Amino acid sequence: MVQEAKLPAGLSPHGLRKATCRRLAEAGCTAHEIMAISGHTSLAEVTRYTVAASRAKLAERAIASLLETEKRNTIVNPD
Repeated sequence: MVQEAKLPAGLSPHGLRKATCRRLAEAGCTAHEIMAISGHTSLAEVTRYTVAASRAKLAERAIASLLETEKRNTIVNPD
């Protein structure tokens, strides 16, 4: 299958499927949306991809929120 698609050596259909699921999760797709695309029938399987992506997004939002809060709370000394 990989050779027929003329993909680089070392790739596998599973790896491509996993990468696609991860990218969909990082794009904000729900687990059920990803399942509709990937053909997975187990929510647990797809959740592996969405949890990792969700953590990364949550971390980004948390840091952005922290920086925004610090920016608002900065006291400017009038000189």
